[in-house]
Amino acid sequence: MHTERIELSEECIQACVAKGLTNVHHGDLDQGLSDLENKSVDYVLLTNSRQVLHRPLFLLRARARVGQQCIIALPNFGHWSARLQLGLLGRMLKARRLPYEWHDTPNIHLPTVSDFRDL
Repeated sequence: MHTERIELSEECIQACVAKGLTNVHHGDLDQGLSDLENKSVDYVLLTNSRQVLHRPLFLLRARARVGQQCIIALPNFGHWSARLQLGLLGRMLKARRLPYEWHDTPNIHLPTVSDFRDL
């Protein structure tokens, strides 16, 4: 299986290489996937990326162009646990995978699964 990984920060690129990933490229997903040819990959995996992009719809269209299939992981801000935390504590969601305070989070688009399905 051929794997390509696109990372924005040099720190993330170095961490990938340290873990043995060799096909890591510097790129900004907000700029799309113009370096990849149409249907050039079997699967596009979007994990922990969609919610931090300024232009998520642009990337979703680009991924449809380059990939046969796509797997997208996103935090569900409408999940009962997030609602419970907001309802009982009056605070934005914090969890093991989302350890940020509201003022320093990289997340700029906070959809629920239903919002994403509608998109």
